Amino acid sequence: MNNFNVELIKIFLAVSKFHSFSRAGNYLYLDPSTVSKKIRQLEKMLHQQLFIRNNQGVELTTEGINFKNNAQKLLLDLKNFNLQPKIDWNILRIGILDNIAAYHYPDLVAERLNEVKQFYITVRGIDLVQKFNDGQLDAIIINEESHQGISGEFLETKITQESFGVVTNKKVDLPNSISLTDLDPSKLIIAPRYCPVSQQLLNIFDSAEDIKQIGHTNTLLEVVAISDYQTILPWQITQSLLKNDHRFQVSKLVDFPSRTISLFTRNQDVQRFLISQL
Repeated sequence: MNNFNVELIKIFLAVSKFHSFSRAGNYLYLDPSTVSKKIRQLEKMLHQQLFIRNNQGVELTTEGINFKNNAQKLLLDLKNFNLQPKIDWNILRIGILDNIAAYHYPDLVAERLNEVKQFYITVRGIDLVQKFNDGQLDAIIINEESHQGISGEFLETKITQESFGVVTNKKVDLPNSISLTDLDPSKLIIAPRYCPVSQQLLNIFDSAEDIKQIGHTNTLLEVVAISDYQTILPWQITQSLLKNDHRFQVSKLVDFPSRTISLFTRNQDVQRFLISQL
């Protein structure tokens, strides 16, 4: 089978994965019209209809399901013969939650910034999930609980866990460790609800309407530094604050679940490559 037909099979498998020409196009760096044209070409070659078009996207026909099984086996055989392209930084599009990039992987970002095809860094985990679902990112590093928004098949690798701390300015009387029940919701400032940690906190407190939400960490911390407001941040961030800004103190939050940071991919080769680099 020549390279042109292998390309058609890869396009077919991408469409079957995303149930969409546009999402498959984003994943493969192709226009949706090109993807549609290639699928029609493949259907003509096979003398079979592989997809049923509908308002939501496309679904496999019975013939399409049968062809998918054979196509996956073919690509696996090619992979075993080392005919698949090598995974390297220059073909990868990686999305990372801002505070994870800043406090866990700044060295990685700095070292690979000129090599990687794309780093997409944002404070909104839901944006990373959406781009991953649309095929615009090959891998995302986010809070594990965000996986609930990921559609289709994916691979997850848990990277690390960390607890949380309560941050105040040094004028506030704060013990070395503290419980959620000891906190005054009216004195709390947290990230907006799109943050999964903030969702947990708002669900815990009965008077959640008293909790203030600020979507920018720098502003949030400056308010805490000059007032009696408090905030809750991942432990790695709190330790960086203590080291670099003497205006703050930190108390360990003892009864709030640790967060798990996970890598999500759809390709095993991408998964293995990134794990070896993190």
